[in-house]
Amino acid sequence: MNKTVKSVLFAAGVVAVLALTVLFGYLGFKGEKPLDKMNLSYTDKVTMVNGTPEVVHSGVEFKNGDSTKCKMQLTMGDPSEKYSFLTIVKILAPSGKAAAWVSGSSGSWEMEFDLPEKGTYTITSEYYADAYSFRDACLELDPNIEIKIEDDGSFDGFVFSGEDGQWKIDHDIKINTSK
Repeated sequence: MNKTVKSVLFAAGVVAVLALTVLFGYLGFKGEKPLDKMNLSYTDKVTMVNGTPEVVHSGVEFKNGDSTKCKMQLTMGDPSEKYSFLTIVKILAPSGKAAAWVSGSSGSWEMEFDLPEKGTYTITSEYYADAYSFRDACLELDPNIEIKIEDDGSFDGFVFSGEDGQWKIDHDIKINTSK
């Protein structure tokens, strides 16, 4: 190899190393710093009697030290099961204010939200057997949300059947926090 080709390759290598150093240095200052990974789970037992849910609540907690952001994967219930109620899962900050929430009968959700407070966060579920109490609970969490209840008392295709029964609702949660 001649001297000119070696010089060009050497210069290109130096430029590439400097560019990568600057890029990763920038990302180190601007990117998110992963802090904690957690796998949590809980099971609630719901018994519907005369159209009213009777619930044995459990829920889980996690501690937040220095994290400011949370990525969460939540899987709840069994999609093949027919539920006669809707669930709201709340992630409550140490002050009791909802940091995030989701609702449905069952499913999987991915959420990203801020962790505005340090301390113990609580994940808990509430169960609603009619569209009107469900709407009121959602409006309490987000006054700007619009929930249209159909003439038959259903919401977004979900029919509150009021059917009596017993269910175990499993909640599996994966959390990644960062700063």
